[in-house]
Amino acid sequence: VDKILAGCPHVIDLLDEPELIAKKKRIQMVRAQLYEYDFTRLDTEWSRSIPGVDILDDDDHSAWWQRKAVGQYLPALDSDNKSLK
Repeated sequence: VDKILAGCPHVIDLLDEPELIAKKKRIQMVRAQLYEYDFTRLDTEWSRSIPGVDILDDDDHSAWWQRKAVGQYLPALDSDNKSLK
């Protein structure tokens, strides 16, 4: 997080954001949200034995996973935040 906020070129390159890489914009704050992912299963005997599982039907292959917000993983931090020192 500290390197993102400091604009470290090697770290910013990993973000693949052209305006950041070209230094047209700078990240002011960073936060992270936590999500729980549940991947859809093929229709097998094992998958059907799991309570509450979503089974991929033969006609619709568009819903590969579902995402549910769990909560805040990291509050919004700026470069002056003492926890980054």
